[in-house]
Amino acid sequence: MDAEKDAHYTWELRETGLNPDAIAGNEALFTVANGYLGVRGALEEDGRVLHPGTYINGFYESHPYQYGEAAYGFPEMGQTMLNVTDGREIVLTVDGQVFNPRTVPLREHTRTLDFKSGTLRRKAVWETSGGAVVMVRVTRMASFVRPHLFFTAYSVSADRKAEITISSRVNGAVHNQIQDKDPRAGAKLPMNALKLCKQERVTLENNEQRVYFHHTAEHSGLHLITGAGHAVGIRGTGRDPGRESEPESDPVGIPQTNRNKNKTKDSEYVFSFSAEISPGQEVRLEKYLVYHTGAVPDELKRENADCLEAAKEAGEQIMLREQQNYLDRFWEYGDVIIEGDPETQKRVRFNLFHLIQSAGKDGSTGISAKGLTGEGYEGHYFWDTEIYVLPYFIYTCPEIAGKLLQYRYSILPQAREWARELSQKGALFPWRTINGREASAYFPAGTAQYHINADIAYGVEKYMQAVRTQSGYESGFLKQAMEILVETSRLWMDLGFFNPRRDGAFCINGVTGPDEYTAMVNNNCYTNKMAANNLNYCVELLKETA
Repeated sequence: MDAEKDAHYTWELRETGLNPDAIAGNEALFTVANGYLGVRGALEEDGRVLHPGTYINGFYESHPYQYGEAAYGFPEMGQTMLNVTDGREIVLTVDGQVFNPRTVPLREHTRTLDFKSGTLRRKAVWETSGGAVVMVRVTRMASFVRPHLFFTAYSVSADRKAEITISSRVNGAVHNQIQDKDPRAGAKLPMNALKLCKQERVTLENNEQRVYFHHTAEHSGLHLITGAGHAVGIRGTGRDPGRESEPESDPVGIPQTNRNKNKTKDSEYVFSFSAEISPGQEVRLEKYLVYHTGAVPDELKRENADCLEAAKEAGEQIMLREQQNYLDRFWEYGDVIIEGDPETQKRVRFNLFHLIQSAGKDGSTGISAKGLTGEGYEGHYFWDTEIYVLPYFIYTCPEIAGKLLQYRYSILPQAREWARELSQKGALFPWRTINGREASAYFPAGTAQYHINADIAYGVEKYMQAVRTQSGYESGFLKQAMEILVETSRLWMDLGFFNPRRDGAFCINGVTGPDEYTAMVNNNCYTNKMAANNLNYCVELLKETA
């Protein structure tokens, strides 16, 4: 292929064929997310996946840390982002044969993550044992405009008359990836960290059935409501909209090694539709999943039902246009042009697309270390946001940058409390966190990285400098910016001291800089320079606003 001549090449990530050795990596690469909700790129029909993850930014469970000895100033509780209700799976049967893309003869299989449209599209062509050639088309979307919504459209056609059965599953018996040694992959949690409270089925006046799962994270006190609705029919016939069925046995041919063996009737919902189609006809299933999290389950249920109803009323075409319009605005200011190198251009746009997919946009969440692609580093927010990612949004999408800084302001009370616990003045922001409390159990590579304070102050400075001339941004954030700057400055003045042995130079001892492998040193260059910048900008802004 001549990449220069392919107008789509630099705007999409494409997989051709199926490579068993690339399953794990592709699940992360082909994630669709919107900053609130993320779904890993596991195939709909294949049970042999690394981990069928669905994640909500900021939805977590707390868990106690176990230390060999109790020590002053060690965090007592950690936080881990939870894997939530899995609505990915769809089982397709044609003339009694289950479609498993890993085992059936495939004539074609392509998967495309489209950076422009914000969709993941897939096409599979396979031949049944009876000789029918079947085409499957799938579209996935995590809506930027309707952030609680994950949408899937699943279409099936054949070159001869065929009996089609589509079973859409919603699985509430999910768990985090079992991992207790490598923090880059996740953390060890009990299998039932996400507790299923109940499943509720509601039948509407038109006989459509919807299902709602209520889960809770016991220690964090957070609740999750997942609502699911379906629409199905045969193109051009107006056929029956399908039927709901009880959970059934796992079909032969689909490996289920990653499914929770502890699932029960209440933990799974199955919607099934069967029809005979002829050439030129297409069975189409639309699957709507809506997620809401918070502290008051009754309010969440009402919000969830309203959001699900609005999404179904809008339908696929309107939602695709909404997604396209949102990304048109993003790329208008956010694109980075690389001339003469299509491969690098594609990689840059892929990364920019994952940035917009990862960024919290509600003022109460940040950017997890792995975005919403997996459980690495437990879904925590680090300094990477302010130093590596925030500048990009400041100069391209200042409204998102402002929301990310509002999240830091929202956890300022916890930062003040953490400083007091360590017998220091001002505020000390956590090195890694979700809820604002320090979640690093290892002081030398965690709390000792005091430079997190200066990193956040640096983000505040760059944001304020960039938006001073933009009406609405500065005025709304100025008071919050001043609080952050003053409280972080108080910490530096308390932590550091004027050292007579160094001719009165201001010294900061016993810290860990950005090189985490050289821990607990005196006068780390990066930390000192950034602390000085923090203090100087605080004074400068105080003088301007006096």
